Amino acid sequence: MPATRPLPSPYETPVVTITEAAEILGLSAASAHRSVRSGLIPSVRVSDRRIVIPVAGLYELLGIPMPAHPDIAATA
Repeated sequence: MPATRPLPSPYETPVVTITEAAEILGLSAASAHRSVRSGLIPSVRVSDRRIVIPVAGLYELLGIPMPAHPDIAATA
């Protein structure tokens, strides 16, 4: 399944849902949920029923360098 959503900036969108991460990674929602449960996709449980995926973790998972922070890039 091809990716249907671009990888957002971690500074504008620090976390995404499991469904959004599945779209970014080109996975089915079920595969993304399994990958979160197994620890392949980094996640944070924020309540009994809600798990979010740090966008910075997706950059690391995909081996993509983090973009420069916009405030730092503007002053450089």
